[in-house]
Amino acid sequence: MSDTIRKKIKDAIAENILSGELKTGQKLPSEREMAEKMGVSRSIVHLAIEDLGAAGLIEIRPRSGLYVADCTKRGENIAEDSLRCSLEDLSSPSSVRSAMELLCAVESASVMRMAEKADDAALSSLKDLFEKLKAASGGGFAHCLGDFHSEIVLRCGNTVFPVVLSSFGENCVQLWRLITDFWGEGEMIETSLEILELISRGCGEDACQILNELFTQAERSLNNED
Repeated sequence: MSDTIRKKIKDAIAENILSGELKTGQKLPSEREMAEKMGVSRSIVHLAIEDLGAAGLIEIRPRSGLYVADCTKRGENIAEDSLRCSLEDLSSPSSVRSAMELLCAVESASVMRMAEKADDAALSSLKDLFEKLKAASGGGFAHCLGDFHSEIVLRCGNTVFPVVLSSFGENCVQLWRLITDFWGEGEMIETSLEILELISRGCGEDACQILNELFTQAERSLNNED
């Protein structure tokens, strides 16, 4: 129970930092003040703060207090760790929506880039993965769907997008599973084929519209769960 509360506290603060609601250098309330406000023990807040410090999201200054860290001055490893921190658990509709929005942004931009410059080798690889997707079902379907879309990200030519995608870890499959649960496997196969054909014809914008619709409708279903 205490671990769950600790994680909720960490995730709430992390979301406020990563969203920009808490600004770099801003001083945070003390552990005691946070504990009193949240109605939890100070020891649990302390553990959550330690997690955030290890992720590079906050700076703990002895005899001064807690401050929002400047990730840009700590190197891209800190930024990547912070991203992993925010994506490591998808236990609430809010965290799923945030992760889904990021995945949609990366996928959409990747589709646009791949449609502009896809070569025969890239298209052949994507077609092979689509064939595996068609043959998949049940528990393996989301994995094959994730592999298909990950290939687009890896082949699009942007070196940062794959780093962002890797930060999702297995949660990337979880997101595609949620989207599949909403649309159904048959619809996802048809949509993936449309995206593949549009990329082959260089129609990135049309492919983006299809992707955005997939994510938008699935996100709306999460809104209804709140």
